[in-house]
Amino acid sequence: ALVVHCTAEFRADRKGSKANAPMLRGAKGTDLHLVTGTPSAEVVPEIGVVESDVVVPRVHGMSPFTGTQLDQLLRNCGITTVIAAGVSINIGVVGMTIEAVGLGYSVVIPTDAVAGVPREYGQQVIQHTLAPLAARLTTAEILAVWSA
Repeated sequence: ALVVHCTAEFRADRKGSKANAPMLRGAKGTDLHLVTGTPSAEVVPEIGVVESDVVVPRVHGMSPFTGTQLDQLLRNCGITTVIAAGVSINIGVVGMTIEAVGLGYSVVIPTDAVAGVPREYGQQVIQHTLAPLAARLTTAEILAVWSA
């Protein structure tokens, strides 16, 4: 499987990044929050990036498809199903799922590989928002399908 890390990062001066949402306005005043080239903008070491992985950063927006090369990369690799893992299920995973479905991809949510805040709300988002849009499986169930 192709692993694509969709990251958010910003220039230190925030040029090209619009603060048009409360969350983005709140981050605007922080010195090194998700600044390109700093540890906060990198894939966390516990997950890591191996040579075959692809990193697709975005410098604006709330989800990884708009304004990035993600869609074309996936299409060129023959990908038809997106497994949307990570944080935050409240915003990023929801946005990615809606955009992926709109672009014609099938989506799978690994329910034990996503996180939201608070946890209970994240579970409600999976049940009430993502269930009509995506298959919901555990990582073990996904691995079993791949092994079959």
